Amino acid sequence: MCLYKKVQSYVVQIFLHRSNVYLCVFLLFFNSGYIISKNEKGFTRMSKKLRLLAVFALAITALFLLPAVSFAAPRTVEQTANKVTTVSLAFTAAVPNTTVALTGGLKLGIRKSGSFDGTFTQADGTKLGVGGKLQSTGDFNITFYNKQGGAYIFGVGKPNAAGVFVGTFQIRNGASGIWSAVVVPNPAAVLALAFTGKSGAVFLAGAIVLDGKTLQGTFSLANGAVLPVSATLIKNSYYQIRVSFANGAIVGYGKSTATGFAGPFTITASGAKGKWVANVFGF
Repeated sequence: MCLYKKVQSYVVQIFLHRSNVYLCVFLLFFNSGYIISKNEKGFTRMSKKLRLLAVFALAITALFLLPAVSFAAPRTVEQTANKVTTVSLAFTAAVPNTTVALTGGLKLGIRKSGSFDGTFTQADGTKLGVGGKLQSTGDFNITFYNKQGGAYIFGVGKPNAAGVFVGTFQIRNGASGIWSAVVVPNPAAVLALAFTGKSGAVFLAGAIVLDGKTLQGTFSLANGAVLPVSATLIKNSYYQIRVSFANGAIVGYGKSTATGFAGPFTITASGAKGKWVANVFGF
């Protein structure tokens, strides 16, 4: 194959690889020996020497143009060699038989290898770093880091039959407990609340996630149980909220606070009353 044909073939491969239809059409004019101009005698043919120079020019242009096109194109997950999938979860952890609980939003960047890192955002706005590894079986480990970057909470878990991630954790040189995490597909469209409530010896803690428009959602406990929740906002001189857990098993009524809502609740079956606080958290 002559040098002209080799260079021409190389340029065609580049253009076809990038699916650049317009440049391919332009190249076909050179292949046929015509230029894109017309005089009184019709289209004028190029000499082979000019055609060879033109093909070389296109090859040089392709080498500089195509990387720029690739750089300017939107970066999709598929285009990224080390792709990262972002997942948001409503997380809650508790030490059984105590009132120690931790609830907030997890935002993880999971790589193709299964390793991940991200942040945990508490209701007061405190952000902690997290990292870990997700196995192909669904099992994974997760570590929470303090503000100084030291690892201080170590957890392991896996998805249960309902698709809720559940597991256990160990605080460094401290207590151990249980935790759960529920995936939140669209965190920007929800009202997320870190809930705690106490009535006598009964202590409840978990993550409430409500649809921002319908105020229907879920209340997830550290043991992996997920209860349906509905809420109603009432605006008088300030916002008030009425929440119903598990189809009326627990009904709460609260007033707006600087960080969320607070008020009394009633356990319907027993009539026992208690107080609850629910503070807004982000992801």
